[in-house]
Amino acid sequence: MNSDQIAELFNSVFAGKYNTVLCGGATEPLYLPGSEETGIPSRLCFSHDYPRSALHEISHWCIAGAKRRKLPDFGYVYVPPPRATAEQKRFFELELKAQTLEYIFCEAVDIRFSPSADNLMVTMETLTRFMQSIIELSVKWKCKGLAGDAGLFLQALHAFPLLSTARYG
Repeated sequence: MNSDQIAELFNSVFAGKYNTVLCGGATEPLYLPGSEETGIPSRLCFSHDYPRSALHEISHWCIAGAKRRKLPDFGYVYVPPPRATAEQKRFFELELKAQTLEYIFCEAVDIRFSPSADNLMVTMETLTRFMQSIIELSVKWKCKGLAGDAGLFLQALHAFPLLSTARYG
């Protein structure tokens, strides 16, 4: 599944419901809330045209919920690397749910997943522990089933091969 297909799928599921569109080609990922008054849609932008970036940003969007979707970048403040130990720990805490959801989405469409520390100074041991946390949380979530928009998007991902065969022949 490529980034255009991911964007098309996301937009078919959520553009009408939430007036939100997924678009690629951004230098850096970014979420910009739209305006109900002007009808300008919210834009969820992913880096370049990377399928993993698209799935990662969709994960953040699913987790954010209605309140955070009214804020640029869901109200998060990005702390660039290098990060102090406490800052890196906070990064992992904030990213655990998003990367777990991304991991589940990647599995659904057979895209290779690897965890991101977004910091070259992180040890392989630390990154391995983070991946273990992602796997453990994914097992819990998959056992109980994903709810809300995450569940809806996962269903769409699972249905995609059937849809794409019908559309693209």
